[in-house]
Amino acid sequence: MKELYFINLIGNLQTAAVVLCAITGGFLLIGLSFLLVVLDDLDVEEEKRKQISRKSAISCAITFVLSVILIVFLPSKKDMYIIYGVGKTMDWVKGNDKAEQLPDKAVKALDAFLDDYCKEKNK
Repeated sequence: MKELYFINLIGNLQTAAVVLCAITGGFLLIGLSFLLVVLDDLDVEEEKRKQISRKSAISCAITFVLSVILIVFLPSKKDMYIIYGVGKTMDWVKGNDKAEQLPDKAVKALDAFLDDYCKEKNK
């Protein structure tokens, strides 16, 4: 049961990483241009303007890169359920001698049944 909990948790982390990536990407594009335009109009020293822009860009870029890494390496909930379900099934088949001896007809019949079932379910 705790495996299902962790699957949901990892799926939620991936969703949060997507949201974080979108937000920081927006800040990188809009925020930096805004900073450059507004700070250019204010009477702020050139060095201070560069320093503020540089700090903002670095913090947004680091957050953006980390969220992209999370998106790439964390699977979605659907992928995790597939990995978990297929992995358990493969382990069971490898450990069960009778399952390995099933004839091809049984596998074809099961495949046809599942195709019909999926078609009926989609209607």
